Order: sequence, then structure tokens, then C-alpha cells
Amino acid sequence: MNDIKHAPEEKSKQIEVETFAGSESSENPIAGGLNVMVSVPETIEIKMVNASTLEEYEIWFFISSVLANFLAGFAVAFLMADFNGILAANSAAFLILFGVALLVTIRKRARLQAKARSLRFKASQIIQ
Repeated sequence: MNDIKHAPEEKSKQIEVETFAGSESSENPIAGGLNVMVSVPETIEIKMVNASTLEEYEIWFFISSVLANFLAGFAVAFLMADFNGILAANSAAFLILFGVALLVTIRKRARLQAKARSLRFKASQIIQ
């Protein structure tokens, strides 16, 4: 009743580490031929922010994006269907919730930027 044919088992081509345990280590064969140049700016600027405010901002940004997706879904369903009171009420409710979440997100962003400090570091040593 079962007509499925199975492929013959193949031997594993796995190399065991134990076979090379006593061998000598070798150097990287291409290390001498590489010429790597790294460009570093004279000054590096890091913006320091309050971690708890950043966390609140990220949470509200996520809530806003989720509510925007629900709003878009219900608004499209409302516009595609004939007038449906439930879809209209859901769209209006998610519009209000999205508006509140967006306002909170914008206020958290403003607070985050107001408390931010910029630190500048200079590259002090260049090794050639």
C-alpha cells in the first residue's frame, strides 16, 4: 500500500576533530598578502539618552504601529463593504486609540531628545 521509495542512505562526509588533534597548527596562508586600510573619523559623536525613557518610547512606538495596522485593516474593510455599523465603530475606536498612542509616542520622543547629551571622542592614536 505504501509505494514511496526511499533513497539509499548516503555515508556522512563529516570530518571528526579527533583525527586532527595531534597535527601541527598552521598559519593563515593569505594573511601576508592582504593590505587592509581602515578609515576612522577624527571625532566620534555618541548620543547618550536616558535608558528608561528610551524603553518607554520604544514600547509606545510599537503600540502605535500595532494600532495603525488594526486601523488600516478595519478602515479598508469598512470602505470596501457597504455601510456596516460595526466596522465603522471599530475603525473609529482604533482611530482614537491610534491618535492617543501617537501623541504619547511624540511626547516621549520629545522628552528623549530633550534629555539627550552628545559626547565627542577624538581618535588619539593611529597604528600603522
